[in-house]
Amino acid sequence: MLLFRKCIRYCVLTLWVSLSFAQKPAHFTYSIENGAPSNEIYCILEDQQGFIWIGCDAGVFRYNGVSYKQFSSPDLRARSATGFIQAPGGAIYGYNFKNQLLRIKDDSLEVIREWNKPINGVKADHSGNIWISSSTGFYRMNEQTRKIDQMTWEGDRRQAGATFTDNVCSGKENRIFYHNNGQIVERKGKQVKSLPFTSEYYNLPCYITSHGDTTWMVSYEGKYIYYHSGNEWSRLNSSVLSRYIANHKITAISNFRGNELWISTFSGLIRYFIKEDKAELLFGDAAISYVIEDREGNIWISTLHDGLYRIPDINVRYWSSDAFFLNQKDRLTALTSDGSTFYGAGSNGYISSINAYSNEFKRYEHLPASDLGTIYFDRIDQCVYFNKIDALYELKNGVIHSVNTQVPPVKMMLHDRNGYLLLTSGGLYALNSINGSITEKGALIAKDWFRDITNSPFDDGYFLAGNMGVYHLSHDGGTRKIVEHFMKDRQILSLTADQDNRCVYFFESSGDLMKYSGSGTPKLSKHFEEDVRPYQIRCHKGLIYLATNKGLLIYDPNTGDLQTFDVYDGLPSNNVTGLQFDQLNNIWLSTGSGICKMPIHSLNKTIESRIVLHGVKVGSRKFSPDERIELSHDDVLIIEADGLSYVSNGDYHFTYKIEGAKGEWVEVYASKGRITLPNLPSGDYRLILKLKDYKGRDSINRITLQLSVLPPFWQRWWFYLLIVAAVAFVGYLIFRRRIKVLRIKQREALQKLKLENELRLTQQSALKAQMNPHFIFNVLNSIKGYIYESDKQNAIRYLSDFSGLVRKVLDMSSKSTVTLSEELDAVELYIHLEAMLLDSEFDYAFEIDSDVDTEFLRVPALIIQPYVENAFKHGLRHKQGSKELKMQVRKVEQDVLEIRISDNGVGREA
Repeated sequence: MLLFRKCIRYCVLTLWVSLSFAQKPAHFTYSIENGAPSNEIYCILEDQQGFIWIGCDAGVFRYNGVSYKQFSSPDLRARSATGFIQAPGGAIYGYNFKNQLLRIKDDSLEVIREWNKPINGVKADHSGNIWISSSTGFYRMNEQTRKIDQMTWEGDRRQAGATFTDNVCSGKENRIFYHNNGQIVERKGKQVKSLPFTSEYYNLPCYITSHGDTTWMVSYEGKYIYYHSGNEWSRLNSSVLSRYIANHKITAISNFRGNELWISTFSGLIRYFIKEDKAELLFGDAAISYVIEDREGNIWISTLHDGLYRIPDINVRYWSSDAFFLNQKDRLTALTSDGSTFYGAGSNGYISSINAYSNEFKRYEHLPASDLGTIYFDRIDQCVYFNKIDALYELKNGVIHSVNTQVPPVKMMLHDRNGYLLLTSGGLYALNSINGSITEKGALIAKDWFRDITNSPFDDGYFLAGNMGVYHLSHDGGTRKIVEHFMKDRQILSLTADQDNRCVYFFESSGDLMKYSGSGTPKLSKHFEEDVRPYQIRCHKGLIYLATNKGLLIYDPNTGDLQTFDVYDGLPSNNVTGLQFDQLNNIWLSTGSGICKMPIHSLNKTIESRIVLHGVKVGSRKFSPDERIELSHDDVLIIEADGLSYVSNGDYHFTYKIEGAKGEWVEVYASKGRITLPNLPSGDYRLILKLKDYKGRDSINRITLQLSVLPPFWQRWWFYLLIVAAVAFVGYLIFRRRIKVLRIKQREALQKLKLENELRLTQQSALKAQMNPHFIFNVLNSIKGYIYESDKQNAIRYLSDFSGLVRKVLDMSSKSTVTLSEELDAVELYIHLEAMLLDSEFDYAFEIDSDVDTEFLRVPALIIQPYVENAFKHGLRHKQGSKELKMQVRKVEQDVLEIRISDNGVGREA
């Protein structure tokens, strides 16, 4: 039994599965599972602002790329809605399954009560008319007056008393086309033309659509297809389109691109290229109800069971298949090509291939299920080599053979006229034949973990990427050898050569993209973020293409510009592991979801996001965007706006800036269409709001608001004036208080001074009281001596002088000041009495200048007497012989009086 199982195992080592899969455009799905209102969608419409309108079994919804807003009315008798169109004035019309005509304007839905007939289709012209096809006839409603007129003409074909009209469309030059019982009617003003059909088609309904100068009509079953160009109807005879339409039930037709006719069916979407007479079927397992293209270039497809599809780029395609019996997915790890067929290495050991011309998809299953180390198309051997575990295999003519069972894990290989190069995790090997042994002498060239190889732009050798730097391999004298090895401490993940500009680029594990020009040291070209891991880099027409875990990155070394292409742009997966270019200007990618083809021109597609402003509020006040908005500093400005960037899939943000301010753009959070801006700076200025999409690109429009933000009360002029007045008032109060305090202090000082003066006067009086007894004692002793000597005359004279002096002293002691004359009289009496006490001759003299008015000038009382007393006591009394005393009184300045007392006594030293 065990042997039998081994036999079976070896028999099924290789399985080849040929699958004719239709290519798929990568798309986003909006369904109930991720928040959409319904999976059963009947129609879609992009309005003039860029919103997507959805008519479904759940009602009428408007989608902004993030959230759905429902529109309803209490007059509705059925929620299901379809047939949306937009009139030039902006109103949106549609109808529900109860034949109610709906009108949506200014964010409200109403039922037009003037209409009460069945509805088959609705269209608008450029003159303010709504055209309605009905099973009871064809009608025109004026948008303003809502007057409804039935349009008849002499060619009407009536059945059972009714004029049946089916679909209707509006064309260029205000032409209206509709189906009327076996004929297509064209109306232009009062002119009416018709295209009759055979009786076979007489009762068959049809679909009509217009784009530019061309109008298309397709019967329900697709048997009759007519187009109207200029003034003639012509029948389209295309076996290609007929083959695609066969066995498909048509639900709608669209002609939004002039050269393409889109036919929605219950089993997929048929895209027909008119000039090329080519067709393709997309989403063959889905019931398609309608398709449109928005202004961003997204294709929107509504389905009857699976919700809404959005295709970012219809030209980006990928091929994938699931081998359910092996439980394998198309997760590819590498890519190679022979020029027409591209081969992808699967993570579980299989190989997927796609022919670039026929789009034939094949998948080759190969056991055991193990990842492929490398996949390489050998142009010399005309086969595909791939490595699995420790063996090398060959895929040729649909058959896989083992060619070498003794090789280390191969990461890359190359075959030239000198033999085979195997880049492995254990070293670089050169083999003369594909089944040669790596143990042969000279097979091992260098030991390292090698990952990538590219032709040298400087010679006929190669550059290789390894764990220990970059290697330059050359062929010299029949032997391959390493002639250059640099960046030895760096791990190199991938490299590529720019043959035109003669340089090599290599990517380090640190995120540095280095450039080497053949001499010197490599230079840094660009640093990438740490989360970017490139699996492969390739140069094409001067640009560096990087297959990374963040999608496809395109770097321009000349400008430094970096472009990212990921799932938002149409890739089926961000995990891009390999890339190749074909001769048709396409880039092919191996991804985590299969093989992807992308036209290079898709990389330069311009995406334009926009902002739609609904209103501006400050509290309960509403403002028009054109008027100046006044608000206080603590008010919150609310901007009700939607960001329309479907390509961002909700990954966008708003930024604002104050015009003229030096600051940068400020990112602001938006919630449910409301942008709140609190704490705005004071002043009059313009606030500019814009949207940035997921790539940081600015929206094509900006919102500009005129703001007048009042400053807080503490920053207003009247508050400053109030502060100045308050400061002045407080200063005045402080000044008054200070003056009052100073006056109190002054009074206290004056009082203190007065007390001090009184104290001094008291002290002076005490001094005088001390002086007078001494003086009196001496004088009385002298008078007593005269009495003892019986000199009555001198005794009486001195007694008279003494009494006069005592009287004057007593009188002057009570005064603070006396006249100079009084002071001199008292001094003179004192001198007379002192002279009486001297033994020898004494003489004195007063010299008073003529300009000294002794009667007017006042001096402190008895101020001179102490000095005269000192002259007698310390000078004259101790001198022998004649004694002299002189007193001089004169003015030395206007307010200065000088009294000079001099004597001929013994002096200070004696």
